[in-house]
Amino acid sequence: MYTHTNDRPVTFRRPFTLDGIEETFPPGEYIIQTVIESLNEPAHRSYRTIATQLVVKAGTNGHAEERMIDIDPKALQKAFTQDSRIDPAKKAAKKAAAAA
Repeated sequence: MYTHTNDRPVTFRRPFTLDGIEETFPPGEYIIQTVIESLNEPAHRSYRTIATQLVVKAGTNGHAEERMIDIDPKALQKAFTQDSRIDPAKKAAKKAAAAA
């Protein structure tokens, strides 16, 4: 068996939270790192995810720092869904402007 890491850039338009983590993350670009492991299946190739992490970049005093936070892929999907929703107040304002 071997492991492989995939990095995928994502962008959040609004502040977001992830279930199980008591932190609010600012909008911006993040890297989702997924570690997969190959399984020794004789009939076909198969893989399983063994870790999903959010890479959080922060800079202090001109030094770049990264934190890697273990996350639940379902919590990440929930955050994406919430981020893609249109704010009801903006939706109403847009509708009113179109009607005027």
